[in-house]
Amino acid sequence: MSLRVSWFVLMALTSIFFLIHRTVDEGIAANITARAKVKNDLPRIRIISPPEDDSVSGTIMVRAKVNDPGGLTKVRFYVGQDERFKDSTKPYAYSWDTRVDRDGHHELKVQAEYEWVYTAKDQIEVSVKNRLSFWENVIQRLKNYWNKSKARLAKVMPVIAIPFSLLSLFLIFIFVQHRIDRKSEKLEW
Repeated sequence: MSLRVSWFVLMALTSIFFLIHRTVDEGIAANITARAKVKNDLPRIRIISPPEDDSVSGTIMVRAKVNDPGGLTKVRFYVGQDERFKDSTKPYAYSWDTRVDRDGHHELKVQAEYEWVYTAKDQIEVSVKNRLSFWENVIQRLKNYWNKSKARLAKVMPVIAIPFSLLSLFLIFIFVQHRIDRKSEKLEW
């Protein structure tokens, strides 16, 4: 009888062991699945137009599709290293005048920025083929230079504005003081 009880106890303990082992394995698998779902919910951005290695000319729309789990603040559009446009509303798109840039291969990049310090990026390469006359090319290059200069000036304007304002006020004060002095001299005669 003790052999039967021992056999029964051994079978019960083995069943309990496999049941616990299976439950732990399922819990670990559930945990891994949960982590995978969270990882898949990370933001992603993809350039949907123009297609990779496309030949473009004139003004085209660069469109981006964002998988947004929340917290998106803005989408930045780049041509090469130059930031060209920021968009914070759907649909995320930028109207790119390719005539501003030289003919040849260009890298288009988009970057989605989130309030929780995360960025998602995508980039493609396209080929710009515009046939401009000599003067159209000169005008487009001057426009490009002017736009870049305005962007640079906007960055340094706060640094320049305060000293310039103080200098302007000082010069106005000197001018007014000079006028007052001249009127006083006339009155003394």
